Amino acid sequence: MTKFVSWFKDVDVSQTSLFGEQAAKISDLYKNNFPVPIGFVINKSAFKEFIEQNGMAEKITQLINTENSEEIMNLIMSAEIPNNVSERILTAYHSLETGGERFSRITNTALEMIRVGRTKTPLVTIETSNNYAGTLNLQRNVQGDKQLLENVKKAWTTIFSPAGLIQIKQSQQIFETGIIIKKELETSTSTISYSKHPINFNDEIFAESVWGGITPLLESEITPDSYVISKQDGTLKNKRVSTQNWMIYKDLRTNTLTRKELSYERANSQVLNPEIIKKIAYLTNRVEKYFGAPQKIMFVTEGNRIYITRVEHIKKNQETTQITQEGFIELLKAHPTTMGIGIGKAKIIQLPRDFSQINQGNIIITKKPLPGIEKALLKSNGLIIGSGGISSKITELAITLKKPVITGVIDFTIFDENYETMINAENGVISQKEITQQQTILQEGLLQAPTLNENIKLSIETSSEQALQTIMQMCKQYGVQINVINKPEEIIKQETPFMQEIPETITPQFIDETPTNSFLDEPKQIIKPEEQFSVQDMLNKPAQENPLPLPQTRIETENYEEPISPKPENAYTIGDDYQEKKEPEKKKENKDELVPYW
Repeated sequence: MTKFVSWFKDVDVSQTSLFGEQAAKISDLYKNNFPVPIGFVINKSAFKEFIEQNGMAEKITQLINTENSEEIMNLIMSAEIPNNVSERILTAYHSLETGGERFSRITNTALEMIRVGRTKTPLVTIETSNNYAGTLNLQRNVQGDKQLLENVKKAWTTIFSPAGLIQIKQSQQIFETGIIIKKELETSTSTISYSKHPINFNDEIFAESVWGGITPLLESEITPDSYVISKQDGTLKNKRVSTQNWMIYKDLRTNTLTRKELSYERANSQVLNPEIIKKIAYLTNRVEKYFGAPQKIMFVTEGNRIYITRVEHIKKNQETTQITQEGFIELLKAHPTTMGIGIGKAKIIQLPRDFSQINQGNIIITKKPLPGIEKALLKSNGLIIGSGGISSKITELAITLKKPVITGVIDFTIFDENYETMINAENGVISQKEITQQQTILQEGLLQAPTLNENIKLSIETSSEQALQTIMQMCKQYGVQINVINKPEEIIKQETPFMQEIPETITPQFIDETPTNSFLDEPKQIIKPEEQFSVQDMLNKPAQENPLPLPQTRIETENYEEPISPKPENAYTIGDDYQEKKEPEKKKENKDELVPYW
């Protein structure tokens, strides 16, 4: 009989292929006395069983090939979790409040008496364990059997989100996902730290923090505080304190997560105090040492205690690019969250429907991520956004897609869509310059870069001599036959086998869209066709080992008291001398599983 659910104590990094990287790592840390809240994991086999029992493999395959993310997610949410899976999930859930394995040695009768004495089911947080960038979606404050199972399905849908589908189609395979379920914490602050700087990979700790829950940081709704910390002594080397006008916290009267507006003093003061910063530095160093490779770690504080809630490898940024910057005038300087330089015509996005106007090579300018930004980012040459940080989901996706991103822009009136925009994520500078007539012809779609041997019948006003010369020069370069007539007409392309209408069910071919130094440089042609694939093939494929992708001090002004719950045995308190904590013996892991691809 398949075991679909395991407690943290029964899982380690050697089982990454079965549970996913994040589930295996958080479990391993729990086993070795790191401050991790109690929990259990649902392995990838449960997701396979769910798809097979509901006969959804073929339908999901069709929807993937048509990039219909919403319908896939609706299909999953409308299906039922098989009884053999749901029973094991609920059994573990009801044991969580009593400590799960902590009560494993007492008799069943005694355990049942303890459970009867507890009138409420536990509050938990649910999240996925996979390596798809930009797909993390925390389901917090989940309580009750029905809500638990619904949120497990919701977690499964995240790999088919727009960001997930982009990566599924690029990788030509579907990775199953494990699920992490752990006891809910009454979060005071949330932090994501990196044991090496995620942009330049310097040997220093970088951290981003927000008040309350982590969701506003992940969704780019708030620009977080950022800290650069010495790995040697935990001292603060540099910091940026951002205005955070609100937070997500739990209202203890209604037991719900609520948005809370912050006072001016609190909104503009530093999130982490010096003692917490040293604690985060210490634990970040320990986690990197334990796994033998740079790690990205999520921390939360509950009152005066700190916990590790998620661990994964750091996704490496793209290499520095060299692009001609002649003629550009600097507009402003903001906060880069990736590497690279992008140049293109600016497109300001105010509503989701504006994404339909994004052309290949545009620079997207928007105050916050809106529905549809993932596909638009794939076509763009970069992103300028009002809020967010290095740890946000859209930045994580941009790193995977090798797109430069700059955040923290406040004034959007300075941008002109009739100008060419350059974003330099090496230094955070945003510049613009006037677009020449030649560039306008290209960027407005009057003449797209033609395919070799494609014949084009072009009509244009002969008075536009400069435009005419430009077009003729380009057509000669690409070997395109061109006939010029005097009467202005729409551009008409001759019907050739290559240009015939392509059915929607056939996915487009991948083209290397690497920017060139000049608009006349010859673009790189098609590299490879995209292949169709099947969910059923994924189900039949045996699990592989290690499926990691290669590729100022706080001024407290409000009179309230942080809720303090009983101290779990694993928790590190701020008053503790953490240097005296016993260092867990380093595991002898398989280096192939732990060393990241870079």
